[in-house]
Amino acid sequence: MKSDSNQELQGKRNGRGSVAAKLPPFKPPMVYKSSLLAMVAGKMFLWPKYAVIFDNRVVGFAIGVPLFVTGAQVAMFAKKAFQQSNTPMMPTNHKKDDHHHESPLHISGTFAYTRNPMYLGISLGLVGAAFVSNCSWNLLFPLLNAMVMDRCFIPVEEEILEEAYGEVYRTYKTQVRRWL
Repeated sequence: MKSDSNQELQGKRNGRGSVAAKLPPFKPPMVYKSSLLAMVAGKMFLWPKYAVIFDNRVVGFAIGVPLFVTGAQVAMFAKKAFQQSNTPMMPTNHKKDDHHHESPLHISGTFAYTRNPMYLGISLGLVGAAFVSNCSWNLLFPLLNAMVMDRCFIPVEEEILEEAYGEVYRTYKTQVRRWL
């Protein structure tokens, strides 16, 4: 009976069932890369110079660079945890390994503080990039990025993880916040 439920869940993860079908047709990297591209384009071509955040660009760099670096580190620590355990970053790609063990549920390191350290890190990095650009309009893109992740990807990923890990994941959800 357990193998039937695993096959059904694997089908859902591979897009043959209802859970994975709820995901948007684009992947998270496309969202943050589009945000960065829009920030650059907006700064260069569209928005007037009066939409600055700080009169002194040094202040934007002093705030933005540490935010960007911190965000990149948070995301990279999470990515490294996935790589070390040979676990796919997207739960839709979750598979059993050759020894028929489920991939581990990451609950330590950055995952002890946020259930979505990669999305949090990317969002922090985008906030940092917005400050470095010194364009107030660019502060919208980190917010839009976080909203897309929070509404389009995270609920589906959490549903997949709940199906895969059951009570262990539900307990983890009660102990660790989605973002911070």
